Amino acid sequence: MIKGQDIVVLAKLMDKNAGELTYAELGEAARISASEAHSAIRRLQDASLVNGEKRLMKRNVRDFLMSSDFEDVICLFNGRASIVGEIASCELLKAPLSQKFAEYLKCPDLEDAVEGFVQTESNPERRRKNIMSAFAAVGSLL
Repeated sequence: MIKGQDIVVLAKLMDKNAGELTYAELGEAARISASEAHSAIRRLQDASLVNGEKRLMKRNVRDFLMSSDFEDVICLFNGRASIVGEIASCELLKAPLSQKFAEYLKCPDLEDAVEGFVQTESNPERRRKNIMSAFAAVGSLL
């Protein structure tokens, strides 16, 4: 199962020529070590989101939004009020994450997917609204 930091690495790989970055450069961009970046790539490969050359498997990235791994993204945003500010303050990640979340927000099933992941928690409607609001804030950072 992928981790929250893997989403940041995945977003960085969405940049043009990002597959040519070293693990150290990916780690620096994601504010993790080179070995953690390598592990993130391995998990993304296991999830069929990235191939052996650190290139996105585009169809699977689109499918990711509705996969069970999307739960990791929900967990990152759920109850973490500082996440939007953290993303906004990281110049290397702000643009790719903002673009990706803007794309996610166009998906007609996004709210249903978020709701599905928080329905067993206390006050799921409030959590869904907070997560969607954070997604919208990240999607509009540019």
